[in-house]
Amino acid sequence: APGASVADTRLDQAEIRYAGGGGNAGLSLSRLNYTLADLRLWRNLVGIRASGGGTAVIDESRILENGVGVLAEAGATPRIERSEISGNTGFGAENRAPANVVVARGNWWGHPSGPQDPIANPAGQGNAVTAGVDYGQFLDGVPLVRCSVRAENNVY
Repeated sequence: APGASVADTRLDQAEIRYAGGGGNAGLSLSRLNYTLADLRLWRNLVGIRASGGGTAVIDESRILENGVGVLAEAGATPRIERSEISGNTGFGAENRAPANVVVARGNWWGHPSGPQDPIANPAGQGNAVTAGVDYGQFLDGVPLVRCSVRAENNVY
């Protein structure tokens, strides 16, 4: 229906790669609240683009080898947690409206020293971040995502 929207959308266990021709992203989110979990976005021009407000919660995902891992613009405030953001050639997280903070705490940035931030973390050797990205409590190793143990011959 014209003008209809889907609120509080959830997407789990998807893989998106080799997308983003013409300046687009592998996954574009706009104005709504999204919950994204266990995604793998890799080798895209931009892995995830969030724009126009709304909050995307990205959890336990792998955002790898893109030009830009996560791009926030026009008031979007995505939250990324317990994820791997590494191997991205431009930025792991780029915020084009730094007054609206992107919360990206508790993630692996590709190096134990954390993300490259020339002001707040000049020794960081992981993926670069821009102003307006809160990367506190970064992980010093790749997170275990959706890990499970299975018995074999009744032995764990």
